[in-house]
Amino acid sequence: MTIVVCNWKMFLRHSEAIKLAEEIAKQELGKVKLVILPSYATISAIEKSDKFELGAQNCTTQEEYGAYTGDVSAKDLKEIGCKYVLVGHKETAPRSKWEIRDRGFAACKAGLVPIVCSEDPMELACLPSPHIIAYEPSENIGAKDPMAMEKIAWFVSKLKHMNYNNLPQSILYGGSVTEENVKEIVSIEGLDGVLLGRAGSNKESLFKIIEKLQ
Repeated sequence: MTIVVCNWKMFLRHSEAIKLAEEIAKQELGKVKLVILPSYATISAIEKSDKFELGAQNCTTQEEYGAYTGDVSAKDLKEIGCKYVLVGHKETAPRSKWEIRDRGFAACKAGLVPIVCSEDPMELACLPSPHIIAYEPSENIGAKDPMAMEKIAWFVSKLKHMNYNNLPQSILYGGSVTEENVKEIVSIEGLDGVLLGRAGSNKESLFKIIEKLQ
């Protein structure tokens, strides 16, 4: 199975996200394991389906409830049906490796699997288990082309051979993935799937990517 995580960011209105989830639920996904990350406001409004799993786009570092204005608890995300949460994305700030670690631990303690965005294998040694790594070079987020294939392969190889206990359960690549390049990207040895941004929030492009991965 190839993992496809769709980070819907703020591309879709509330009603559009619900409609897209309904369309996905009608599809045969075959060899694709699909995870969708809607906005906080939309997560609980999406009807659950065996065609996809739900996640969130971020969570707080705080493990307990308290006076944290604007933060969203990993416990609450778990309660409303999430299985995954994205942490460390470049579009969220601040972003130190210690904050990424703390968000990951908060997610794991709540029963979520963190999908950790990184472009430096050395900052990943202190992460909790289980976790998923998404290699997303900042210069390729929303760019025309993805990172060169040999650089993606280098990151995956480096991560697979690092000498620490908590190896990721899966490794993804994110950054300008399209239906034209997805097949080549997922052919990289050791890579388990992709993290989509805009392409994952558009029905036509998402379904074309899923078709390519059969």
